[in-house]
Amino acid sequence: EEYNKKIIDYLDYGIGKGFHQRFLTNHRNPWYKLESRLPAPILAGVFNRGRLKIIRNFTDAINFTCFHSFYPNLLGENYINRIFIYLISDIGQDIIMTNKRKYGGGLDKFEPSDLNDGYCPSMNQFDRSSESDALEIIEIANVDQQKAIDLSNRLITRIINA
Repeated sequence: EEYNKKIIDYLDYGIGKGFHQRFLTNHRNPWYKLESRLPAPILAGVFNRGRLKIIRNFTDAINFTCFHSFYPNLLGENYINRIFIYLISDIGQDIIMTNKRKYGGGLDKFEPSDLNDGYCPSMNQFDRSSESDALEIIEIANVDQQKAIDLSNRLITRIINA
């Protein structure tokens, strides 16, 4: 009985503050239900200064709104590690950075559609590299990000120019 009253009080508080009318909650049924989604294999930072933050997610962790989720389609599932390598490369960063909002102080903001509109190598181009090439770079990224970026630059340049 006390438990139910606390829940009702909590929901009434949210309604009193207008939380149920905000964009995200207004599109949920019921409005107070938490979002439910699978962990994304790649996460991209919403706000950045300098390089776009790209994370290869090998865990069951789900992200908050400070990261966009990248879920590949059925064709892209087999290329997820190579897509990640592309996104951390300077070429990938430069191309993705063309689709951003610029704010004061060098702050960049990416919307999900900004990332979706970015260009990416074709499957035929990605096939010029191996999964083991990508996994090796990912392993290096765990200890030396700059070396991983340098290796990704070489790999992406090779597959694009071949």
